[in-house]
Amino acid sequence: AGESITLKPGFHAPTSSNFLAKIENCVATTLKTLSDNSLTIPSSIPPDDFTLNVFPNPMNYYATITFDLPKAGITNLNILDIQGKPIHQLLNAYRDKGKHELEWNRTNVPKGIYLIQLQTESGTKTTKIIVLD
Repeated sequence: AGESITLKPGFHAPTSSNFLAKIENCVATTLKTLSDNSLTIPSSIPPDDFTLNVFPNPMNYYATITFDLPKAGITNLNILDIQGKPIHQLLNAYRDKGKHELEWNRTNVPKGIYLIQLQTESGTKTTKIIVLD
């Protein structure tokens, strides 16, 4: 991934319209107009070692969730329904920098598609998981 997004001359949006770009894992800082009238959006990219994985996926009754933290701090791990509503908190505790693993037993969670969301001081990661019968 690069350090910025540059809109080149010739990019056109009608007057009073909004341009929206979704950039995963990117935090915009300031906008800068260049001499050629292009627009640059500098960004800060979280480290590549901030990871979240789940297996098996799809799952039946148990799944192993692994994550790697770039620095120590309060860590929240939640199961969300597909609309983003929290349904189960797996972790809300201080964790050291490095690799971590825990097991999720989906007792009382019906089959469907869910989100696993990891929140730390370094950012937020979300991944999808499919629960089978």
